[in-house]
Amino acid sequence: MATAYFKNQLRGYDVVLATLQAFSKDICRRCIGLSGAQTKVIKGLKKLRMDLDKTPIPEDDKKEIMVHIDSCEKIANAIEVEEECECQKTAGNCKIGPGCLALGALELMKEITEPVFKVEEEVIKVAKLVCEKCGAEEPVPVVHCGPGIVSGSETDKLYCPCMPEGHTEYIEMPKHCGNPMKYIE
Repeated sequence: MATAYFKNQLRGYDVVLATLQAFSKDICRRCIGLSGAQTKVIKGLKKLRMDLDKTPIPEDDKKEIMVHIDSCEKIANAIEVEEECECQKTAGNCKIGPGCLALGALELMKEITEPVFKVEEEVIKVAKLVCEKCGAEEPVPVVHCGPGIVSGSETDKLYCPCMPEGHTEYIEMPKHCGNPMKYIE
């Protein structure tokens, strides 16, 4: 599991580094945002290296990951940023959207390394009526405001689902094979 964590982190760094390299060939070369992103990547790789040193994983895996970290660090350090940097949006030179692309690349890495998992949707159970003789199933019929409900031990009637709010409408339990059906939640 730990090996997968480090490999996944490096997948994110690969994408971000390629993006930052492309930005360094254009207007972002003079941008403080690219410089800041480069610094964050370098610091992140150093932290990843320290975490790897402390993690008990097979030595072969550790060496492979370390080589990948070394490679990423070389790429990060080689990104060309001018020494005198300023925000190119503030300077009026950058017209690419409202945000900083270089800093946005770091957000892209979060999407890769910390994916948001969909929470399973709540399953709504729908009650049904079942014939105890033959097993036939039918949907619960509507009683006034919605599908009928049973009330306590009174299984021979279906009541309006708004019964707790004072509605008193009900119907006799539907029959199948000559017998009242059974309400199943």
